[in-house]
Amino acid sequence: MIRHPDGSEAPPLPETRFAELDAAALGMEHGRISFMESGEGPEAVLLMHGIGSNATGWRFVLPALARRARVIAWNAPGYWLSADFAAEAPAATDYARAAVALLDALGIGRAHVVGSSFGSMVGAVMAAEHPSRVGRLALLGASRGQRWKPAAERARMLAMREESVAEGGMALARKRWSNLVAPGTPDVVAEWVRGSLAATHAKGLMRSARASDATDTLDFAPRIAAPTLVLVGGEDRVNPPEVSRALAEAIPGAVLAVQPGVGQAGGPRRHGRAAGTPLLLIAGSGARPLPLRGGPEPALPDSRGPPRCSPDASCSPPPSWLVPVPAGHWRSPPGLTARCGSSCPIRPAAAWMPWRAPWLTACPRRGGRR
Repeated sequence: MIRHPDGSEAPPLPETRFAELDAAALGMEHGRISFMESGEGPEAVLLMHGIGSNATGWRFVLPALARRARVIAWNAPGYWLSADFAAEAPAATDYARAAVALLDALGIGRAHVVGSSFGSMVGAVMAAEHPSRVGRLALLGASRGQRWKPAAERARMLAMREESVAEGGMALARKRWSNLVAPGTPDVVAEWVRGSLAATHAKGLMRSARASDATDTLDFAPRIAAPTLVLVGGEDRVNPPEVSRALAEAIPGAVLAVQPGVGQAGGPRRHGRAAGTPLLLIAGSGARPLPLRGGPEPALPDSRGPPRCSPDASCSPPPSWLVPVPAGHWRSPPGLTARCGSSCPIRPAAAWMPWRAPWLTACPRRGGRR
């Protein structure tokens, strides 16, 4: 039985489902795409996994979001039971087109997109290239891709990827799991990480790696119009906080949040800390809601624009998707440090909100109260 570090039983995963996409139009070997689905409602959320993961990595996120939205956790082309791309070096835009095609197949016009690592790169490209299909955007352990790095480092990274998966997914899990978590990660979390890595196919991983090698997400960032949260673990050694900071500064109005003590794989897996925070910020609920005095849960947040910050102007009223925590009903996320996309620090200001959120912060005007 899989358990959470707090001793509770882990929630079951939904069954794997399939959709048929237009393989010829998308450049796939055949048209099968696999995914997991939970929940229902007028809002939809698309979860996009990292380069060594799959839909199962969202085990603790799926049920929490499913309480108020239809949630789709895809398996990217080449992962789990999804068909590979035919080309050995597909582009990030090809993955984004496949994600849009999945939404089409499921009858979803627009989804809020949550991407982890490689999935954050695809989500950012999707938001830039297909803006009408993305409502809100959360980038966890955000990846810039590799193209911005020196040629020697890019070559080293590709060689490392190829060597690590040459003996299959089990060897990949054995060799790479510790790079994806913070020091002192509980054994049960390490087991989840190894389990996700073990399911990775060499061909799918290398196609993703080549797509990442040819991409710099900063090229797409200025065109992202969706309200965006960039969330990174303070102990992320794969995509360190400075990578997320650069992306947050490049995406108009983006908010950067740093989660102390969390590594690369912590975002989708560490239920109640890294997993709970993006749920609070994106979908109006923690991974495990903690009622303090009872009362109704907040409705799914609206899509007002992101807070903006400059030395001479305050953030516009923060959108309710950023702060859906009514005082007296839900506990604030622990250890959260947030900043506007530019240099203005966010400070307490609950008066803007339709419900009060004591931990909410906002940028003051120059010379105003702090």
